[in-house]
Amino acid sequence: MAALTLADMYLMSPYQLTQGIIKTLQEESQLADTLSFENIQALTVQTYRSGKLQPVSWRKINEPFGSVIQGKPQPVSAGVFSFGNSIDVDYLIADDKTPKIVDPMTQQVDDTITAMARQFNDAWVNNTPTKDPQAIVGVRYMINEEFSGQKICANPAGNAVLDLSPTGQNYATNISIFFLQLDKAINAIDGKKPDFAVCNSTFLTHFTALLRDSGYLKMTEDSIGRKFIDYNGVKFIDAGNTYEDTDQYGADIPIITDKELYNGTVDLSDGNSTSVMFVRQDKTHYQAWQFAPLSSEHIGRLDDGVTDRTIVKWDIGHIITHPRSLSWLTGLKFA
Repeated sequence: MAALTLADMYLMSPYQLTQGIIKTLQEESQLADTLSFENIQALTVQTYRSGKLQPVSWRKINEPFGSVIQGKPQPVSAGVFSFGNSIDVDYLIADDKTPKIVDPMTQQVDDTITAMARQFNDAWVNNTPTKDPQAIVGVRYMINEEFSGQKICANPAGNAVLDLSPTGQNYATNISIFFLQLDKAINAIDGKKPDFAVCNSTFLTHFTALLRDSGYLKMTEDSIGRKFIDYNGVKFIDAGNTYEDTDQYGADIPIITDKELYNGTVDLSDGNSTSVMFVRQDKTHYQAWQFAPLSSEHIGRLDDGVTDRTIVKWDIGHIITHPRSLSWLTGLKFA
């Protein structure tokens, strides 16, 4: 079976509740809606990561060909992570027939899926094995620990941010440098063909303006009517906010912050830049997978006699086969 997107799972599900949950997840997570998931009913998945290519021999007539093992492939494995929630509502609320503008059970499900969507995005970008060992490891950690050569500083000096604020010094020159480094990050992906990029709203706002001013702005639309920047065939996705959404002062808490140092390290005190990550997804590069498609089950009344329960669950993981599946452009200062 081919890898499934959330849109595929929506069409395949015979249950209205599950379809509603998938639709909410699509709306709340551009990232999850862009990924494709291989169906692999196993607790652990293994692949072989290719290394450096080796030369193939030329030969004379009547001589045998040489024999080399290409890339010295290394076995790599990844486990499944179970993600979900039990949604409990008092039976009096669940059975209440009073006309309502918003049904409390529906609201509980929607809020749960919204939290799941934002937590998925956050884990996909930021999680580490020590931060939450029960969740998938984030792409930021993968690049830092395993593919550091795929990290590119927007400032060619490599030890400072690139100032792209309109009032900053050398603005016009820095814009040219930005596009050069952006293309460098794109070309760092195997085949120079990333499928999508993950960034924050600050990057998208300024990138849209830069492309519009240069006459290169191109937008595409997905299956539910959202518009995305398409730059050289790369779809740019906003990672969005954390499940907390805003801090105590009402300010957004973005998953990819504007408080990074030039090398992508988050520093809430001294950081003043952001970054963007590029991904090529397919079986031989980056691949998300699922033990089974996202599902929901209405359990009904529990033994306590007062609680009505619905369970939402999704068992997922991801794995990298090719070492140039990811790249990361860091040190972009917009203000």
